[in-house]
Amino acid sequence: MQSIAADIFQAVIINYDTICNGLNKPIMMQGLFLALCHKGFITGTANYEHLHCQQGELFIIIPNTVFVLHSVSEDFVAKVLYVPPRHIPDIAVSAQDIDLERILKFNILTLDSQLQEDLQYLHTVILHQLEKPMTVYRRKLMLAMINSYIFIILGNVRGGSSEQSLSSKEKITRNFFILLLNEYRSHRDVDYYAKQLFISSKYLSKVIKETSKFSAQEWINRTVLIEAKRLLVNTNLDIMQIAEKLGYSSPSTFARFFKNSTGTTPVEFRKQHSS
Repeated sequence: MQSIAADIFQAVIINYDTICNGLNKPIMMQGLFLALCHKGFITGTANYEHLHCQQGELFIIIPNTVFVLHSVSEDFVAKVLYVPPRHIPDIAVSAQDIDLERILKFNILTLDSQLQEDLQYLHTVILHQLEKPMTVYRRKLMLAMINSYIFIILGNVRGGSSEQSLSSKEKITRNFFILLLNEYRSHRDVDYYAKQLFISSKYLSKVIKETSKFSAQEWINRTVLIEAKRLLVNTNLDIMQIAEKLGYSSPSTFARFFKNSTGTTPVEFRKQHSS
């Protein structure tokens, strides 16, 4: 499987000609990608979740994502920002600021015309700065501008929600996703997360279902499944090692979960998706 990674910031414009040769080829995306679709459309999968992006929409690809491009229109144009893996910890966006539901589902963000214009302008500024030598101060400038880019999106798409303006259910949902992102490898039962949040399992399940359309257990399973698929396709770990990484007591328990979730065994899935 091809891997896309670089050690430098990038601001690029991609079109049909630059990506059409990559159709139906799985690519391991390292680093953080922010892609604003300017014209046309693309379809594909990100960690095996369907993705469709068209003019006026933006999608985020987080590190260690298996991306497969299925189709692209001939008029497609997108402006992409890339943050190298080693600089991601320097981004000032905290877990509380990120809509984890969007990231886990790889949703597309639809932007209004003014927001599109602002982001395209900022992309151009970043592009011009990257044409100059990368000094320690320009690296800090890149991080500042990319932080601005992300906060512009969050401030407009999410309406600038703050801790004070969140409802009690929204706070529970946010805190559940923060816990989940950190604990899913070792805890897969709703009771654990409910106890950490000082509420009952029944109430947690009810709140998560109301606010995110999926139950707490479905989110736990989906998160574990995404990581399992990534490990199967992008590492040489055997099934026992993957089961251990994901906190399963035995390979058979992991294999049973995987088959119930996907309809195929881990070994079959690896054969189907590895190249």
